[in-house]
Amino acid sequence: MTLSRTITFKTIWSGTNTLLLPGLCIILFAAHGHAAGSISISYPAQGAILRGPVTFSCALQDLSGAASVEYLLNGKRLGGPVNAPYSYPWHTAYAWNGSYTLEAVARDGAANEIAHSTKVAFTIATNASNITVTSMTPGSTVSGILTLNPAVTLATGRSLERFLVSLDGAAGSPHYNLTGIEQIDTRNLRNGPHEIVVNAFDGLSLQSGAALLYLPILANNGHTLQQLRLGYGRVFLSPGGSLTLSARAVYTDGQEQKVTAGVVFSSDSPGIARVDTGGVVTAVSPGVANLTATAQGKSTTAQIFVDTPHGFAHFSKGGKILDAYDPNKSMFLRTVFFLDPTQALTQTPALGGEMQKASINAFSTGTAASSAVWTM
Repeated sequence: MTLSRTITFKTIWSGTNTLLLPGLCIILFAAHGHAAGSISISYPAQGAILRGPVTFSCALQDLSGAASVEYLLNGKRLGGPVNAPYSYPWHTAYAWNGSYTLEAVARDGAANEIAHSTKVAFTIATNASNITVTSMTPGSTVSGILTLNPAVTLATGRSLERFLVSLDGAAGSPHYNLTGIEQIDTRNLRNGPHEIVVNAFDGLSLQSGAALLYLPILANNGHTLQQLRLGYGRVFLSPGGSLTLSARAVYTDGQEQKVTAGVVFSSDSPGIARVDTGGVVTAVSPGVANLTATAQGKSTTAQIFVDTPHGFAHFSKGGKILDAYDPNKSMFLRTVFFLDPTQALTQTPALGGEMQKASINAFSTGTAASSAVWTM
């Protein structure tokens, strides 16, 4: 960085003497920091296809203050900083087949960034089998419905058995042909980074896979309804007990708000647990019922477990199975076994207070034997 300061003077002639007064521009320079320079990727070349051992390298121009260089693979730091000659040995087996970018960052002795290269895009094709997707660029920002049409190329003598698309580790339905199309509704995702993995299998590698493709994406759907959420995913009630459930709208930008109108509740087993239009659940008889709440085109489900008081089997400290709470042997908190709020707070006030703060358990009003509930 270069700093400058301008001082203005003017000259007056008097015989052979000269007087310097404001009017003449003299610019004084003071050098500070590092001179302008640049860094660029030397290897790989733009659009290169890499396989096996490689050595990444870069070229520095007018960067006398550079002490080290860091490489970024798909924007993430690759190993640690390297010193001159600033090369980095690597192997493509460390990453899945697919499209990648490489950047180089030059730093001074204090680890300050002094230059950053442009991205170089390349492809890793470690195996003879390969998967490509042309409908999107890895790392791109997506919204709405994302359509993938993976093209699978297998090694000579192998034929595709199926390919599978996974989103953030959750696998979708398998495709048993080369022209399968996968659609992902990104409006069901929180705004931010996500990972898509395409895995191809042939008859010789049904477990490990014949080829893999890694596709990072950045979802951005603004303030769009992502899902409905009930207060609890699982509720335990004794016959006659009740609990009011309410739905909350969760948006792709992370905001939430209570849904106060238009929610439709239903139970698939009203003989076990019924629900009214206001979301009040009433336990009827022992069993398991699925309660569904629907609003604004989204649905969510909670399981209602109904059993007689103290009827839930659990392990004791000695490994035996108990079906009633034993203060000396039971492994669970006492509040799991139908203690009412008053008992929880008066008998163990410190623990009861913390449990209330953490929402470990929830209680309805009424007697402990009939209406206490808890969540799992």
